[in-house]
Amino acid sequence: MLSLAVFLPIVCGLAMFACRGMTHRARQVLTEGVTLVTSLLVLFCLMNKRGVAYTPFYLLPNLPISFCIDGVGSVFTAIVAFLWPLATLYGFEYMEHEGGENHFFALYTITYGVTLGISTAANVLTLYLFYEFLTLCTLPLVMHGTNKASVRAGYTYMMYSFFGAALAFVGVMLVIGYGDGGVMSAAAAEHPLMVQIGYICAFLGFGVKAAVFPFHVWLPEASVAPTPVTALLHAVAVVKSGVFAIIRVTYFSFGAQVMRGTTAQAIALLLASATIVYGSTMAVKEHHFKRRLAYSTVSNLSY
Repeated sequence: MLSLAVFLPIVCGLAMFACRGMTHRARQVLTEGVTLVTSLLVLFCLMNKRGVAYTPFYLLPNLPISFCIDGVGSVFTAIVAFLWPLATLYGFEYMEHEGGENHFFALYTITYGVTLGISTAANVLTLYLFYEFLTLCTLPLVMHGTNKASVRAGYTYMMYSFFGAALAFVGVMLVIGYGDGGVMSAAAAEHPLMVQIGYICAFLGFGVKAAVFPFHVWLPEASVAPTPVTALLHAVAVVKSGVFAIIRVTYFSFGAQVMRGTTAQAIALLLASATIVYGSTMAVKEHHFKRRLAYSTVSNLSY
């Protein structure tokens, strides 16, 4: 059931690309219908299937793609499932004046499933794969206007996200290679420096989408995108996925006790503190309303 909730919007979004002759009304009904059905499936899983892991397939015999709703995952999953149908309804009227509705709502629907894949990931490999799929899904949405400002914003978002993906990959591979049941406590005792470097790489890599200073630049730039997209970036999917991924690797992969009192912890706290002060300062100075909201988001994420 949980796997269906993740893959239903992805499959339906891909199908929308093929159905280019779809009428305006049919597109809206299909998009909102798939979104509501997915949210209902998520609600059912939240109420009845918490703690149950599903593995629809394996990349390799020892590398499963698995989904499960636990305590922290249920919070993010519930937020996404509640807000997405509302954001989609808002997007219908707004995008009537923007054009390109078919591919916009196809990607918007796919992004819903990808975000659920992040919030319900049962292991760090699943989290990482869907985290990077999120970049691929949202990049065309950021560049939707196809004007010079949109292209520049998309290029900035792409460069920062790909750089973050490379950093996060280092931490993810350390967890997969050295983690004992997904936790790095044993490896930290034998290779403390390696584990700290791996954690900082994961923190900075996933911190790109959480807009941690100095990797925050893409978020204010993305304010040129259509408002439903900036709502997706600021409120529902992208930035919360960054924070959620950091929570996952800190508490579930590397271990908070392992990182306590280390240089890696000090660096993470310093960067978060600097981001809070910098984002708040820039929000006060900024006159453009959407950019001001973006800087406010930058600051609040690091709280």
